Amino acid sequence: MARFNVEGCPERTGFTTNLSLGGVFVHTRHVYKPDTVIRVELASGNSKITLRAVVVWAKVVPAQLAHLFPCGMGLRFIDPGMDWREFYENWRGRPLAVARAR
Repeated sequence: MARFNVEGCPERTGFTTNLSLGGVFVHTRHVYKPDTVIRVELASGNSKITLRAVVVWAKVVPAQLAHLFPCGMGLRFIDPGMDWREFYENWRGRPLAVARAR
């Protein structure tokens, strides 16, 4: 699940799919225009992380067709940092790769 908003606007919720280190698709009927910078909070189990993201694309479909066509927005994370990488790797169930000094 994701919670998201633009500063000064009500918080919205959506479901996440296609999660990667670089971005995510948020399935929602409350989309923002491309190039809008938003705050998005992702949760997995007891862990939460808040990131800044930019809307890359957005698609709204009529309510009657929402069960047939994806409605939502593709987000690209802005400077997510190591906290995000740790969250992502834990979500994926894979430990972080640790570089060894030689």
